[in-house]
Amino acid sequence: MIVLAVVLAVLILIALLRIGVTAEYNADGFFLTAHAGLLSIRLFPGDQKPKVKKRVRKAPKIKMPGKLKPFLDMIAAAKISLERMRRKLLIKELTIHFTAAGDDPAMTAIMYGAANAVFSSLTPLLENSFRIRKRDLVTFADFLAPEHTVYFNAVISMAVWEAAYTGIVLLPPSARLIKSMIVRKDRRDRKEGKEHGKASNQ
Repeated sequence: MIVLAVVLAVLILIALLRIGVTAEYNADGFFLTAHAGLLSIRLFPGDQKPKVKKRVRKAPKIKMPGKLKPFLDMIAAAKISLERMRRKLLIKELTIHFTAAGDDPAMTAIMYGAANAVFSSLTPLLENSFRIRKRDLVTFADFLAPEHTVYFNAVISMAVWEAAYTGIVLLPPSARLIKSMIVRKDRRDRKEGKEHGKASNQ
């Protein structure tokens, strides 16, 4: 009985410990990584072993923005989780880079202006709901890209149980996103293979 109580107490203490969590969305999908000192653990997708950061400076890898719709689906799924954690989360850094794009220049310009207006109204709402130290909300216009894209990165301080809860909430939409990306990649690879075969036969 005493051993069980000690184990339970240790688990509760671990659950209440605050850790650093990085939530990122880019062209490769959604990623949730926990940081504790030099230890880095991928929470989602869970296909990466814990690794220790090396104190070596290197050029940062450029992350490409992802499509807008999957990101909006992700935000909708996380809404309940985030609402329950209002004022509990400390967001050390918040980056949202939205690029308005499309084959219609007029619509692209309209979307660009609308995005600026949304960011202007979104900023006070975010600051009233969360504690944010540093934010970088920027909109761009690309008249050559086929569709809107967004890059999102948030460095958050949260309890272990909050990180686990958020990961569980985001699991279903993230799984659908990754599945759709795998399907698109397979189709693209098959298409490129067929085109390469045709070129070889000519």
